[in-house]
Amino acid sequence: MVQVAIIGAGGLARQILDTVDACEDAGQGMQAVGFIDENEALWGTLINERPVLGGLDWFDGAEGRREVQVVIGIGSPDTRRRVACRVAEMGLQLCSIIHPSAVLSRYARVGAGVAILAGSVVESQVELGDYVIVNKLCSIGHDTVVGDYCTLAPGALIAGNVQMGQGCDIGIGAATIQGITIGEGVIIGGQAMAVRDLPADATAVGVPAKVIKVRDPGWATR
Repeated sequence: MVQVAIIGAGGLARQILDTVDACEDAGQGMQAVGFIDENEALWGTLINERPVLGGLDWFDGAEGRREVQVVIGIGSPDTRRRVACRVAEMGLQLCSIIHPSAVLSRYARVGAGVAILAGSVVESQVELGDYVIVNKLCSIGHDTVVGDYCTLAPGALIAGNVQMGQGCDIGIGAATIQGITIGEGVIIGGQAMAVRDLPADATAVGVPAKVIKVRDPGWATR
């Protein structure tokens, strides 16, 4: 039985707990031991019947804790990247969590620390980078590349042959046409429809999606 600790204690972390529980119920040999969060006020409390064990220092508190694998349940790509750097420095073991109801092509490639939630579809030749979050009921079309740390909110529809850079945040129900390039750090608003390439660090909203601002400094240097 693989023991899993979820980093974070908010809504997404609870969704990931549901996913781990579903994997356990399906006999996939996975069990959630609790949450890891730096908010000391949460330590020792229960969230959905699982304890908040402590901060990241918990892994060094007793023998055997380094055998517990981790997944980061934090929605913000920026915050998830910062936590991931700490996880890497500590040498913690990563796991990827895939809900039993998700449809994952055997020809897709999934990076480390990825979470794919209930009802999502990941098609042939898709590449998901490290620490990607694919929330419930998303669809990712064939030959699409999703960069490290991207977050796809519920119901996001990414067409085939899309190239998505690191750290993108795709809003609930947002969609793209096929073959476009989305630069790193792009935010696409909920229900938006991206029909053309989007530059790095842009925020785009509407149908069709229009860039309303470009943030500075760039995502990779924030």
